[in-house]
Amino acid sequence: MQLGASELRKPVDKINISKVQSLLDLILHQPGADSDPFKDDLKVEMNPTSLLDSLTRVVNISGMEPEAERQLLSSWQAHNTSSHRTSDRKAQLLQRRTFVLRARMLAFVQQLIYFCTEEVIEPKWQLFMAKLGPDGPSTISTVDALMQDHVDFLDTCLKGSMLTNSKLLRRRTKLLQTCTHFASFTGRFSKGLERLDSDLAGGERPAQVQAQEDKTHHGLEEDPEQGSSIDKLQKFELGFGRGLTGFMDALNHVAATETPEFLGLCARLSMLSQGAEFSGRG
Repeated sequence: MQLGASELRKPVDKINISKVQSLLDLILHQPGADSDPFKDDLKVEMNPTSLLDSLTRVVNISGMEPEAERQLLSSWQAHNTSSHRTSDRKAQLLQRRTFVLRARMLAFVQQLIYFCTEEVIEPKWQLFMAKLGPDGPSTISTVDALMQDHVDFLDTCLKGSMLTNSKLLRRRTKLLQTCTHFASFTGRFSKGLERLDSDLAGGERPAQVQAQEDKTHHGLEEDPEQGSSIDKLQKFELGFGRGLTGFMDALNHVAATETPEFLGLCARLSMLSQGAEFSGRG
């Protein structure tokens, strides 16, 4: 390493690999090392990815939260750009229940993403990078020490992101699965609602149109293959409400006994747990 230090300081694309290989061969054929039967198998290769880039890739956030957020946002955008506006009271109520539940789910997912990125990973990443700076502790003088600090950084991020507690992870995963399933359900559900012709709401409906609307209402309420869409919506409402309550109970317990950093997230999520069931049914 010392013999090749001047060459290894250069950018990867400027390093003379043949020169570094020659220096390595010189060292390997020194007395004491020439007896190694594998010395001729060692070849020099340069990795174009820097250490900083490698560490950054490890801590990039990807997982169920961004996917759930993407699907919920896509569902919201599709409904927001729809030109369908029905005057049917039952359809309006179903639309409102769908919008309210999606908003609560989206707020839950975004709170998780914000907490993990801004309150856990980002500050811990800044502390880790500060150790590598010129004013950092002198204990990081070897690659092994650097990797150990990196492992410690990852461990604290995993714990702070609620990924090491099996109970929290299980409840959190179930909630996120509920969100993604609901996002898929709303696409099919809205198509049934949009078959109600709102353009004819102000005048007298022809008999054929009225018959079609009655058929649509019946289809929304009783699907022989997939069950009642309205019942499914109610199951999503109850499932998300109960799941959020269970997750909150577990999170509050961990915050009180192990990780007080979760208290802020508990306070923000408590607003979502209120009014778990839609009060406008009827």
